[in-house]
Amino acid sequence: MPVNGVSGYALYATYDPNTADYLFAVRAPVAIGATTTLWLNTDQNPATGYQVSGFAGGAEFNINIFGDGQPYLYTGADGQIFTFGLSATPIMRATPLWKWPCPPPNWGD
Repeated sequence: MPVNGVSGYALYATYDPNTADYLFAVRAPVAIGATTTLWLNTDQNPATGYQVSGFAGGAEFNINIFGDGQPYLYTGADGQIFTFGLSATPIMRATPLWKWPCPPPNWGD
């Protein structure tokens, strides 16, 4: 588990070069719903990106779950710069590469 991970929660992601999609899946011990924010430190560098609570993370993206139960992708602070809406139930999604404003992150295998 990454040093900034939370026990019982997991975010799985991979990049599929055949379809140019990012694939996401979230696991949690409780329901994931409105007011949930997932912070994505896509370059694995805590010194770059948004500092969550002013000191932690270095997140380049955040996914917010709103009252409609749908996930929305942002950059910057929590819900600051809307990138695009995702749709998924349960919260799993293939996201086309062209919708991301950066090259594929280095998530490893």
